[in-house]
Amino acid sequence: MLIKINEKLCHQEEIEKLTRMKYKETIFDSYSNDWSKEKSTFVDKILGKGKLIFLIEDTEENVFGSYIDNTIEDSVSFIT
Repeated sequence: MLIKINEKLCHQEEIEKLTRMKYKETIFDSYSNDWSKEKSTFVDKILGKGKLIFLIEDTEENVFGSYIDNTIEDSVSFIT
């Protein structure tokens, strides 16, 4: 199975092998969800969830990310 990451298809098996986790769902995708500062749905989508993997692709098509084990309990605000 392939996972869509920023309009690219990545092999689910490779991601699962690297993370030692099973893919369940995509919670937020900046291409299809609102990412604007005033209307972003990002916080609403991650609150109450844990064991999250964040994958980011930069403008030069490098993919990197991070993992959060704990449940996201508090709202996050933007730094202006």
